Amino acid sequence: MKRSEARAQKRKAIVEAIILRKESASLVARVHDTSLRNVFNWLARYRSGGWQALEDKSKQGRPKKVTGDDMKWLYEAITMGNPMNYQFTFCLWSLKTICRLLEQERNIILSKSSVGRLLNHLGLSPQKPLYKSYKQDPKEIQIYLTQTYPEAVA
Repeated sequence: MKRSEARAQKRKAIVEAIILRKESASLVARVHDTSLRNVFNWLARYRSGGWQALEDKSKQGRPKKVTGDDMKWLYEAITMGNPMNYQFTFCLWSLKTICRLLEQERNIILSKSSVGRLLNHLGLSPQKPLYKSYKQDPKEIQIYLTQTYPEAVA
């Protein structure tokens, strides 16, 4: 028996003791080790909706933006590839890049902090280079800064 079924069964037993067997609410609350307020709430639910009203209600809340399939896809996209596979210009995954990837590929709009929490949930973290490459070519850097970078920004 599930816990929700056990809780519903307990509620029904308490209401049954009060309604059918005419026992006092305070005695039933003491015997079942619950508060008197709960007993009266359950009685009110029973009177307004019958036995079905004593069942657990579905959990409500804001619907999730990212489904399990989206999370699986994102994990595989990040671990199996790089941003250049998705026509991004830089080859490191950043929060901003992942935000744009989700919006572009899955039509999911998330903030950078939400993406950070999502990555943490997946066991990943955005990476920053710790040091500059010692194999830098000053000529290529100048070409990048004068030609490639302005085109990418535009």
